[in-house]
Amino acid sequence: MIELLAMVAIMAVVVALVIPWVGNYTNWAQTTTTQHTVAVLNEALNEYRSLGGINKSHSLEGAAGITLNEQTLTDNVISALATGFTCGNERKTFLSRREHIDTTAIGSTGQGLRFRFVAILNPTSPTEPEESHDTPEITVQPSDITASTGLSYTLKVSANHATSYQWFHSSDGSSYSVISGATSTDLDFNNIQSSDAGYYYVNIINNYGQVTSRTAKITVLEGSVTKLASGISGAYGIIEGNDNNLYVTAYDGDALYRVTKAGSSTAIATGMDGAYGIIEDTDGDFYITAEYADKIYRVSKSGTKSILTSSINGPWGIIKSSDGAFYVTAYDNSSVHKVTQSGITTTLATGISGAYSVIEGTQNDLYVTAYNSDSIYRVTKDGSKAVFVSGTSYPRDIIKGSDGYFYVVAFGDNSIYRIASNGTKAILASGINGPRTIIEGNSGDFYVTAYSGNAVYLIQKDGTRKSIATIPGPRGVIVGSDGYLYVTSYSGNAVYVIR
Repeated sequence: MIELLAMVAIMAVVVALVIPWVGNYTNWAQTTTTQHTVAVLNEALNEYRSLGGINKSHSLEGAAGITLNEQTLTDNVISALATGFTCGNERKTFLSRREHIDTTAIGSTGQGLRFRFVAILNPTSPTEPEESHDTPEITVQPSDITASTGLSYTLKVSANHATSYQWFHSSDGSSYSVISGATSTDLDFNNIQSSDAGYYYVNIINNYGQVTSRTAKITVLEGSVTKLASGISGAYGIIEGNDNNLYVTAYDGDALYRVTKAGSSTAIATGMDGAYGIIEDTDGDFYITAEYADKIYRVSKSGTKSILTSSINGPWGIIKSSDGAFYVTAYDNSSVHKVTQSGITTTLATGISGAYSVIEGTQNDLYVTAYNSDSIYRVTKDGSKAVFVSGTSYPRDIIKGSDGYFYVVAFGDNSIYRIASNGTKAILASGINGPRTIIEGNSGDFYVTAYSGNAVYLIQKDGTRKSIATIPGPRGVIVGSDGYLYVTSYSGNAVYVIR
């Protein structure tokens, strides 16, 4: 008797939803045999097939993934038919709560059928999505920001299954308070001030729970400049080592210095004539180009020094590539060289007049600034080269931005160029007197040292620029792990910190 009542109930759903489409089956509600039910539904499928919506033979049993017969049409099966299937309009597939069912066999234009078929099996609206019981899932975490007073910045978060957001702030990272009205994915700071500095996170909530984002730190630079270390003759390249100390090449002093963030400095290696470029390898050793010595040195943190290669005339820029090799520009020799970890050196490309800086770009190609020919070259790892873009006056430094563009310092016309992957160039900012080095900060802004102008500039991606510090003859610049800027002063033989 229970099974009979259940059959009558599902037949009533079929009558209500299918009769207007397939014809006048007035006896459905009185039909209580499984055989008739299957036959009628398959007749509906056949009629739709005759209209061109189905190109292959198909049956209700196959489409539903359930074989209907008198033995299997029980209360449980009826319940599954009534509640177990929904329709995804965008994907045009039937969905089980447990799996996706491929419906290519019944044609890609069969939405009319799918709606009615699902309506038969599921009395809910065919366009109503299946309710999610998932807790929110963060897809993009908020990033740290190093900001300059008076400019605008945004903390962003993205999440799936989110219904509400709430941001929190702490000035010291210990005690957090709710930010009133901060209830969206973006937390905007217009005219940011030192009071906005600190730590931020966001709670992301729905009916089934909440998740908390990572804590993002905002450092607001007020232009407070402090000389951190002095006596570094011709301070040039600078990096932060994996031990959080600073390492600085002394171009005129032919040495490598360790500078702590407390301000002590020690020459850990000397005798490297014209020490310029510096990188740190994954093992913690440093590789330094020495222009006048025509050598690349390997230096450990304890100061042990060895020669990696002495086969390059005037080595300048250096990178460690994704293939494990070093690639080095030779300014005096207008060439690019490949150096293996064991020191085997080959000339990759020549004829790049005044080869200055090198980076690895898309598809593992190298991009090299040619200072004396106002050009940027693309050099493949097999040695072929071509002019990527021309007309950048005395290009020095080049970086690949997080937005996919290249950014180039043009010393000759005091400008910063933004260059698309197809070589299209535009001036991002101008009026920067003697730009030398450019880096991207953790908030997507850029920092540029202006050697001739004795200044450090912040440049936003819309071209807004602001002088944030006055430093004699600045060359290298980095954003430290603490969010502060560290700048080498070639003229002042010093390292400065901008807080």
